[in-house]
Amino acid sequence: MLQLQPDKDGLQIHLGRASQQEKAALMDRILAALSDSDHLQFLIWMSGLEGTLDDVLKDIPTQNYHYDREETGRFFTKKLATLRLWTRHKEDMVTLATYFGALNEGYIHVDVLDSGDEVDISTLPQETLEAYVLPKRRLAFVVEPDGDLLQVQYCRDAADFHAIAAAIHPMHT
Repeated sequence: MLQLQPDKDGLQIHLGRASQQEKAALMDRILAALSDSDHLQFLIWMSGLEGTLDDVLKDIPTQNYHYDREETGRFFTKKLATLRLWTRHKEDMVTLATYFGALNEGYIHVDVLDSGDEVDISTLPQETLEAYVLPKRRLAFVVEPDGDLLQVQYCRDAADFHAIAAAIHPMHT
């Protein structure tokens, strides 16, 4: 059941329970509904990963992503493993999000940035990154730990919101 509701960060779309394949299809449809979607880039945050960094990276089903090994190493410990990947490719973002959604029991957060910049944002230090991301964030996907819930957050633009809602729920007007 689709639920549209305001929150302190703009609007959220709660899509309810969905399989990995359904979530991938929904993310595709949502991104296709955004105007000027050729200029998007994606920052994917994952927590709760297990094993070494090399273990986590070895089976990823795409190579079209960037990350900073040194910056990642500071956060990648056995107690709290956090990984930050960046890509300019929509298909690879969806692949990465659904892959890690099936793999781990932590949150996955995908910032969708509206920018044509060629900056490899995976290498930016945390403080610089936050200053870079916030003004460019168009929306964010959040995949809950149980892997069944997909949320779309920070969708502040009313036209985007209604286009997205129409794309994922034809009955919404």
